[in-house]
Amino acid sequence: MKIVTKKPNWKHITFMTPKINFKKWAENGVKIKINEECFEFNKPHELDALLTNLTPSYNSDNTCFIPIPEMKSIHAKKDRYEKISLLNGEIYNKQELIKKMYDDSFYYGELGKYALSSSSIKYLIDSPKSYARSLNYKSDSPAFKTGRLIHLAALEPDKLESLCHIVEVQSAVTKKYKDKVNEVGSDQFVYTRKEYDKAMYTVDALQQNELWQELTRNSKFEEPAFDILHGYPFRAKADVLGTDFIADLKTTSDLKAFKWSAKKYSYDVQLYIYCNLFNVDYKNFYFFVIDKSSGDLGIYDCEESFYNSGKEKLEYGIRIFEKYFINKEEELNEYVIRETLT
Repeated sequence: MKIVTKKPNWKHITFMTPKINFKKWAENGVKIKINEECFEFNKPHELDALLTNLTPSYNSDNTCFIPIPEMKSIHAKKDRYEKISLLNGEIYNKQELIKKMYDDSFYYGELGKYALSSSSIKYLIDSPKSYARSLNYKSDSPAFKTGRLIHLAALEPDKLESLCHIVEVQSAVTKKYKDKVNEVGSDQFVYTRKEYDKAMYTVDALQQNELWQELTRNSKFEEPAFDILHGYPFRAKADVLGTDFIADLKTTSDLKAFKWSAKKYSYDVQLYIYCNLFNVDYKNFYFFVIDKSSGDLGIYDCEESFYNSGKEKLEYGIRIFEKYFINKEEELNEYVIRETLT
């Protein structure tokens, strides 16, 4: 973030960059200090408002300025963006909404239906019918269910005792396991002893890794964020939010194939969304990937091309969303995939 401190002899707020270069110069935000007052501008719309009102300096080609009253007026309007409208038209105070997002039942329930996410975009890219089905029907693959358990144990271990049910059997086809599922109401948090022990082996390998310990020291886990992106409300939760980076924890059965599976499962969409919601540069985003078989840890950073492909996919997903759910140009039943076999 650029910090600009008004000097006593300045009539206006002067930025040490030409106006034409302001957006690049201020891409990580600007903090303006006037005596004891501080004014921060971080979001794209805030920086755009500053840029619109900048004047090139008369005596220098390398600076530009804005009068103090105009800067303060722009800053005062920031509050209007703190009101967030969901897809169903319900309006929330942004900070109050983020507080509610710590509650998983709200985050995956109401907010799962009335805000978009990286998962939503992945469904839309796959098929508008997949997205529609995801709103009303949730199903876990064995891999996803195991991944959830590993996430809980590694990032929110205090929830294990209250959420998870461990059945002392080796197989999910046993009567004892099925009885527990019937008692609980679903198999979402019911695990066989074999499933649980295998997941804990993976978590132990992760937590004993010195690099993991070093990188996550003083980090926050499962931190929510919410904002308007490309005109629509988006939600996200950062697995690991460090002081100067953000990371997502993934599990895999083949660590060497992760570079290819990352594209296959559209993790580039997640990168793009998280960077924008958390205001983090793509260079400071990492995927922490733990191999469930070997316990090996992989750490993957991202190139700009991966970030850009995520943006392109998101824009495509939004076009599908608008076509079938906003503008309703076609009925879902009319959706057909047409290709030519060669």
